Amino acid sequence: MYLSPAVAQVLEVWRAHPTPGLYLFPSPQRYRAHLFRSHINGLMNQYLAAAGLTRHYSPHCLRHTFATHLLHAGVSLEILKELMGHHSIQLTLRYAQLYDMTTKHQDEQAMAQMTQRQALSGR
Repeated sequence: MYLSPAVAQVLEVWRAHPTPGLYLFPSPQRYRAHLFRSHINGLMNQYLAAAGLTRHYSPHCLRHTFATHLLHAGVSLEILKELMGHHSIQLTLRYAQLYDMTTKHQDEQAMAQMTQRQALSGR
């Protein structure tokens, strides 16, 4: 799996610590336990509320956003597959399908706005 140089460097610092602990993301509530999904979801909800966002997003939405931004930037499916850590290109194709639907929706919105502007300007 690919790790950016910055992430690799942080991991090396963590590993070099005299007592790095059992988990990279330890639980703040439980001794010798990892960070649980419920705690991550709670943190996400706190951050959404602090940002004034009322729509619910899961941490997994960040993964979809990451994949979508890479596709918009022109990253190939093969590279995206590696970056996402997928074992099969079929999983990665799901993101491409979501990207295609998003692109189609954005194109339709742009065309509707252009048509509306043309109608208002009398063209």
